[in-house]
Amino acid sequence: SFDELNMDVEGQEIILPGNYYKLYVGRTTASASKGVFVVDTVKLIPLVGKYQLGKMIGKQVDWFAASVDRIFISGVDLQAALKRMEVGVKSIDISGVHFVNFRDKNIPFDYSNRPKIPSQSIKSIPIPVKVDTIKVSNSYVRYEEHAVGAKTAGTIALENLSVVATGFT
Repeated sequence: SFDELNMDVEGQEIILPGNYYKLYVGRTTASASKGVFVVDTVKLIPLVGKYQLGKMIGKQVDWFAASVDRIFISGVDLQAALKRMEVGVKSIDISGVHFVNFRDKNIPFDYSNRPKIPSQSIKSIPIPVKVDTIKVSNSYVRYEEHAVGAKTAGTIALENLSVVATGFT
């Protein structure tokens, strides 16, 4: 029975492939009997500057810096997930997102690289995933783009962002 399965892991960090980013995941706890999974602090930390990344790779790429204060997932039934090979979650609450994305348009664009859009990536998950509600609160998102010939990057920022999505499958 998974009812007695509990987890409590202190923070861990790893350098991601390519050595351009470090991922830090803070204290992570889970309780199967309560159907709860909690992560306190997630950070994607760039190890190179936003202008240096594209120059190092030799083509336009997105540079990211991101952090999340807390992820609280509730209504997870591990036994049902293992029996039916599908993941069902009642709620995912994500708070304190701080996300910055930068692109330097002065570097050549690689037209042969066509990454999947988010809906394609979600459809490629090998087991069905159903989430009743996803809530994002107290968040900040900024996109910066340095246009060809511009002296500085332009910026678009969304502050105090809150989003609720329902019926995610």
